[in-house]
Amino acid sequence: MWEDEIVEETRRIRKEYAAQFKDLAALCRDLQEKEAKSGRKVVSFPPRKPVVVQVRQRTESAIADEKGKYKTTK
Repeated sequence: MWEDEIVEETRRIRKEYAAQFKDLAALCRDLQEKEAKSGRKVVSFPPRKPVVVQVRQRTESAIADEKGKYKTTK
């Protein structure tokens, strides 16, 4: 199987970093502290509103009307 050296290195570093913490909450706290100390501007976007798509249900009479519209060839 083909292996990518960059992917393997990234996974190794991630595992080593995660091994320093007892649980996920501690890891998240550490990342948040590093983020705050970095001095970089953190961008946060408001949550998007879900897009609602209305689906028109066809009634039995509408389906019956459409049956005669199309010709089929055999």
